[in-house]
Amino acid sequence: MSEQIIDCPCKNTSCERYKKCDECRLSHHNRGYLPACERPIDENGEFVMPVLGNYLVIQVAIIVRDIEATKKKFAAFFGVEPPPVILGGDYEITQTKYMGLPAPKAGCKLAFFKAGPNVSLELIEPNGEQSTWQDFLDQNGEGLHHIAFGVSGMDDKVASCEKLGMICTQRGKYGDGSGEYAYIDATGDLKCFIELLESF
Repeated sequence: MSEQIIDCPCKNTSCERYKKCDECRLSHHNRGYLPACERPIDENGEFVMPVLGNYLVIQVAIIVRDIEATKKKFAAFFGVEPPPVILGGDYEITQTKYMGLPAPKAGCKLAFFKAGPNVSLELIEPNGEQSTWQDFLDQNGEGLHHIAFGVSGMDDKVASCEKLGMICTQRGKYGDGSGEYAYIDATGDLKCFIELLESF
């Protein structure tokens, strides 16, 4: 049963969850943003909303040199079977662009672990051709590359990130063509890349 609050701080009195603070809070957090009574206010008196529309992390990704060896290590650590390794996809489908230019040779191997109800751990082994994955490996070695968020309206979300001074380094379709991704270099502010994922 939701907590009943007589003096609810929310101004949205028409909401079906008005005066049901626990239920309201959980509903909003599950969708990746704060309820109205907890949102910060900007200098114009407007609610501050997440840049991407939500703050739900759905993936964490690590760049590796040897995906077969690393997936076995993670599988042993998690106490699960090693996942299959899949290819990033053919250029005819992915239409990968690196720094705004076609990148038909960019590719990688991928492996995914379920790391929570809505979060996956992704391992990425670049193929040696120029890409955001290979750049990271060459410049930093193995390690955490990005955290990913599900979005709606990819072009608008990329533009929102670019307004903050972030750079879109790579975009393309999923290997099976069922969605689109974009890598955003947010290392200046957020200290890592972020990935935007939109399924069709």
